[in-house]
Amino acid sequence: MQINSCTQTPNFGRLIITKEAQPALKTSSTKTLEKLNAVGDMLQGTTEYFDLVVGKNLSCKIRGLKDKYFGVFESKVFNNIKQGLNENLLEIDNYTVSRNPAPENSEEIVLNVISKKELYDIENTDHIEELALLTKELDSAAVRHENRSIAERVDRQYAQKLEAELLEKFSV
Repeated sequence: MQINSCTQTPNFGRLIITKEAQPALKTSSTKTLEKLNAVGDMLQGTTEYFDLVVGKNLSCKIRGLKDKYFGVFESKVFNNIKQGLNENLLEIDNYTVSRNPAPENSEEIVLNVISKKELYDIENTDHIEELALLTKELDSAAVRHENRSIAERVDRQYAQKLEAELLEKFSV
C-alpha cells in the first residue's frame, strides 16, 4: 500500500492515506488493511481527475478537480444515472453524490456519497470498494467528456480552416 501525505497536487489516480489516518491504521483489522491495499492497487494510475482519500478515523472522500465533468453519463457498472436537484447533485443507482468545494484547495472539489437505500453515508473503509467503483466511473465520465470536447474543438478548428480556404479560393 502506498502511503502519501495529502498534498495539493494535480497528480490524480490513486488512493491517498493522509497523516491523520495513520493512527487509525495501527488499530485496524487485517480485513480493513487488506481492503485498503486492494483498493490502492485497483486505483493506482487508473483515474486522471479523481482520487480516493482516507482521512481521520478512516473516513473516505472522493477528491477531484473542480472544473472536470460532473453530470449524467452512461455506465456499464451503474444504472439510472440522473442529475439531482441541481448541478452539484448526481443520482447514481442507489447513491446520491454531491459536489462541494475542497476547503484546503480552491481548484479541487470533494464528493460526498450517501446511500439512498440505507439512508446513511458510506464514506468509510467498510464501503471503500463501492467508493472506488464510483471514483473510477466518475473519472471515466470526465475523461469521455474531455475527449469529446477536444474532438469537437479540433473539428470546429478544421471547419474554420476549410471555410477560410474556400472563401479565399472561390469568393468574388
